[in-house]
Formats: sequence, structure tokens, C-alpha cells
Amino acid sequence: MNTPIVFSYGLDIGAYRYESIQCRNNLSENLRKIVEMITGHFRLRKHLQTLGKVFEPDCRKCGTEEETAHHIVCECPGIKSIRVRLYGKPLLVPEEVMEEPLSKIGWFASETGLLN
Repeated sequence: MNTPIVFSYGLDIGAYRYESIQCRNNLSENLRKIVEMITGHFRLRKHLQTLGKVFEPDCRKCGTEEETAHHIVCECPGIKSIRVRLYGKPLLVPEEVMEEPLSKIGWFASETGLLN
């Protein structure tokens, strides 16, 4: 039976073939990264310190600030080139990030290498 798969967040991608299933898996991974980046509940050091998983919250890319979602997305000098490539600016404010399509946040999270 060719019944589309509907995720709990209401997205019907109609996974009828292998390619569609692969697309669904990639979509799920990207959605997870987007939600984690927005909420700050992912593998950045400040969050891991809160969970007792690491002792130091310092940013792995620059070492100058605590590694938080705000620091990584908006101001970290260690990944400025990714911000410039994606958003056209070296520094951002959260409102600028949220005005863009959410897919950019997932791409940004992947490009930093911090969530792998």
C-alpha cells in the first residue's frame, strides 16, 4: 500500500520510493539541527556543561567566549567566513537570522562542524 508517511510535525512527504525515504531521512536530520540551534539544546559546550558532560564552556572555534547558539550564529570570529558566505555579514543579531528561511539555520549548523 502506498501510504504517505506523515511525521508528528505534520509534514507529508509521500515516501513511496527509496529516494523519497532518503529525502525524509535528510529532512529529519536537518529539522533536528534547526530545532536544536534555535532552542540551544544541542552539542555546544555551554549546553554540555549544563548537562555535566564537559567542564569548560569555551568555544572550540575561537576560545574567546562561551560556546552558545547566540555566540556561534551571531558573533564567533572563528566561523565568520560561514556567516559571510550564508548571510553576507560578519556579525548578526538574532532577529536577522530568524527573518531568513529556517533551512539556512540547518545549513549553518552543519557547516560549522560543531554538531557532527
